[in-house]
Amino acid sequence: MKILVVCAHLMNRMGVLNSESKGRCKVASELFQKHKFSIIVVPGWAYRDDCQITISSRMKHYLINKYHLNQNKIFEEPRSRDTVGDAIFCRLFLNEYFDQITDLTIVTSDYHVNRALKIFQFVFGDKVKINNLDSFCTERMPSIDSEEIASFKKFEKTFSGIISGDIKIILERLLSNHPFYNGEKYPRMYLSDCISL
Repeated sequence: MKILVVCAHLMNRMGVLNSESKGRCKVASELFQKHKFSIIVVPGWAYRDDCQITISSRMKHYLINKYHLNQNKIFEEPRSRDTVGDAIFCRLFLNEYFDQITDLTIVTSDYHVNRALKIFQFVFGDKVKINNLDSFCTERMPSIDSEEIASFKKFEKTFSGIISGDIKIILERLLSNHPFYNGEKYPRMYLSDCISL
């Protein structure tokens, strides 16, 4: 079973995707048609204060309407609030298929690939091959690279001491130590929020 995960970027208050989110969808549609993936997962929550639209729903809508992909092959994961959440909630969503997954491909922007691959590999463990076949090319600034490095260092600090692939402990650490999920920055998420939609 081949899985394609498309990481979202941003949208406006009307739910219109920005060029980077659209670019990632374009790359994903090309890969989906070329490599015969089983399903596409699009993570992302309703992150804007001025609307209740989830970016995962807008990504799915765009893939269906712009590229005519089969809606039954695209699944939203609206609990995710960042890249770490993308990986963890995709892992939880795919739990029933976990033993059937041969590989998981991540589509994101070029500057984000290395961090995303490391995070997904940590979350999924060594039983699933995590790769990137193509990415959306951006005109990245040096500051973006330093932000990616700083973000990954925070990730390493937050999840230090945990064995790769131990999803139960990884999830517990996310909910207790990550400011996007423990109530420090955004509303607190509880274990009950993670095991059902």
